[in-house]
This record gives sequence, C-alpha cells and structure tokens, in this order.
Amino acid sequence: GKCGLKLLQYMASGLPVVTTPHGGALDMVVHGVSGLIARTEGEWLEHLTALLGDSGLRRRLGLGGRRRVEEGYSLGIWAPRMVEILRMVVGGESTEGIVW
Repeated sequence: GKCGLKLLQYMASGLPVVTTPHGGALDMVVHGVSGLIARTEGEWLEHLTALLGDSGLRRRLGLGGRRRVEEGYSLGIWAPRMVEILRMVVGGESTEGIVW
C-alpha cells in the first residue's frame, strides 16, 4: 500500500508539494496553505505552472508544509503521545478515546 511518507518528507524539507486527493494526502495537505491538491490532469498542469512562475507561492507553500509537519507529524508531537499510550497499555488502562 501507499502512504504519504514521501509527501511528509518533501513538506518537512520545505518543498512546495502538489498531490492527488488519495490516501492520507487530504489529512496532510491543506490546499493553498501547505501544498496544492490536484484532482484532474488540468489541475496538475495549472498548479505546476503556478509554482514554476511564482517564487513567492513556492516559498509560502514550502513554509506552510514545513509548519504542518512540525505541528502534526513531528517526533516532538508524537513521542509524548506514544509514551502516554504505552503507559496506559502497560497500566491496563483503555486507550479508547485516544485521538490519533
């Protein structure tokens, strides 16, 4: 199966991304903020052309993608969550209701 690892890696590197609305991409990319979502071939062409011609857009989306990864997918965010979940499991507590 496919996952969004490459997408997250590019975003973490500060690169502007264009993606299809499949898999976890819709959770990872906020259109126009942290990247662009292309649903058709025409949208791919439109988005890539816009990125090629606009360095400000590339920079803004690259920074937005980096911020999205830092705030939602980084080790700094997930390590404390995982520690809490592991403590709950070891302690016999239910993990029901945990927001992943």
